[in-house]
Amino acid sequence: MTKYLLEILIEPIGLDKTLDWLNKYEAEYFKAIAISYCRQWSKWERDKSIHILPCCCHTKEANCIFIETYWKLKRTINTIKSEEFYKSILQLYYPIKNNQKAVFEWVKAHEEVGDKLLLIESIIKIATHNEPYKTIDIHLNQKENPNLWEFKGIFTTNYYSKEYENY
Repeated sequence: MTKYLLEILIEPIGLDKTLDWLNKYEAEYFKAIAISYCRQWSKWERDKSIHILPCCCHTKEANCIFIETYWKLKRTINTIKSEEFYKSILQLYYPIKNNQKAVFEWVKAHEEVGDKLLLIESIIKIATHNEPYKTIDIHLNQKENPNLWEFKGIFTTNYYSKEYENY
């Protein structure tokens, strides 16, 4: 395990600590891409249109684990908006929460934001071995962003409901 990862595995991390970690290790991220045995990351870095597939190595090398961790945290940070943003969306939801048609219109109006959040989980899993499958887990601090997690829960529940599917 690289020393970089130990800093974020000890306790649930918040957005500020995640941003600090990303900024602190940005240069190491690009260095690791350049020397990684896997090479999928250098291809992706050159052409962002290439879809990132998980590393298929039996046991991932430390650089691949670090790169994937950095990439997933960066994607998470880039997806998450401010707490005030989610609070304002929730303020629109509360008065209509008992009106299914209005809630579905609310879901439809916020589909772009909600779709992006579907990729975000409170536990980010990074595979370290493919067989047997083993992961390291990075826990995001949900207490720091209660409006984000509440919005995601409400949006997901309604978005995947049979009623919304038939709406």
